[in-house]
Amino acid sequence: MKKLIIITTLLAYSSSWGQEYSLFAEYLNPFSVFFGGGFIILSLIYFFPTMICLLRRHNDKIPIFIVNILLGWTFIGWVVALVWSFTSNTENQATNNQDRIDNDDSLINQLERLKKLHDTNVLNDEEFQEQKHNLLNEKR
Repeated sequence: MKKLIIITTLLAYSSSWGQEYSLFAEYLNPFSVFFGGGFIILSLIYFFPTMICLLRRHNDKIPIFIVNILLGWTFIGWVVALVWSFTSNTENQATNNQDRIDNDDSLINQLERLKKLHDTNVLNDEEFQEQKHNLLNEKR
């Protein structure tokens, strides 16, 4: 994105310097710079929902891109893709859900270990109930 802005700015400045100072004088004129820059700006606006979902690492990147490219020319399709890209279905949320599942597994493992200690008479009934109660209250 930054490179695109820099190139567009260089092209605009080089065409405004005049033919003798222009870096791209033989290829560009103000007309082509105006329409080329306009095309770039309109493309950035058109694909804004796709850029947002990529920056947010959305889980539905491909479907959002498809809606954006096929229906983005209608204002409604563009708005749908934009709203969809701002929904909270991101990779960070998916990893948080996985962490929570892992924590539940660790609670089960801890309870199993506690039960084994109780079965081998390392813990008596009162200690077992107390430790189990502490584990369950800690995870809530």
